[in-house]
Amino acid sequence: AEMTVIPGLFLAQAALRRPVEVVSDGAVFVLKAGGETVEALLERAGLRLGPLDKVEPPARTPARKAGSIRVIRRDRRRFVSAQRIPRKVVRHQTDRLHGSEIVDLVLGEDGTRASVEEVLYTQGQEVSRRSVRMRTVRRPKDAVVLTGTSALKRPYMMGRRMHAVKELTLEATAYYPGAESSAPYDDGYTALGYKAGYGVAAVDPKLIRFKSPLYVEGYGYALAVDRGGDIKRKRIDLCFNTLEEAKAFGRKTVKVYVLE
Repeated sequence: AEMTVIPGLFLAQAALRRPVEVVSDGAVFVLKAGGETVEALLERAGLRLGPLDKVEPPARTPARKAGSIRVIRRDRRRFVSAQRIPRKVVRHQTDRLHGSEIVDLVLGEDGTRASVEEVLYTQGQEVSRRSVRMRTVRRPKDAVVLTGTSALKRPYMMGRRMHAVKELTLEATAYYPGAESSAPYDDGYTALGYKAGYGVAAVDPKLIRFKSPLYVEGYGYALAVDRGGDIKRKRIDLCFNTLEEAKAFGRKTVKVYVLE
């Protein structure tokens, strides 16, 4: 059957269409609006609304009643960022060091926290940001600092602040270089020619390099400048100024820190 076109009705429908200004994505153009909604008019023009987009007036408003239509683009994105967790510094005082001596026994390290942030953009501009998830990737490790409290100066002392680069667990013994203890084998000097006394350590050079500065738990600062016939592998022999001090120290397991 042929469709009969009624000129008067067509003209009446055409007269009902109104020009509507549309602002979207940085462009301004004019559409002819009939009886459809704002949303339908935008779809006819190829302007689809995203799930977060807004439109003024609201999408269900009859398009021809809108003097103008404004599309507000909104987008939500997630970003992962790394945040530093600062290490803590734990300070200990010891009378095994002079008041001028400081040892960074453990340097420690900062931790890392991963943060997931959700950012809302309106028309390409950030309008809000919130943290949606956070987790620790690496826990911080505390730094440990030793500061001396002793006023007694020793023959061998640190010339500057030092830090540990290696930690060893060794069996420690004590010796006194005086005649009543080691004569006739000891002339009062170490194997490397240093004056024997408090602050001298005999080591196995295969384990600890000669002349290495050391911090010995329960003893203090020492230089690895001596050797002994039975000081092999995980052994260290510590020099004292008196035979009584050496006997009091005895034999024990200690932590030894190689410094630099």
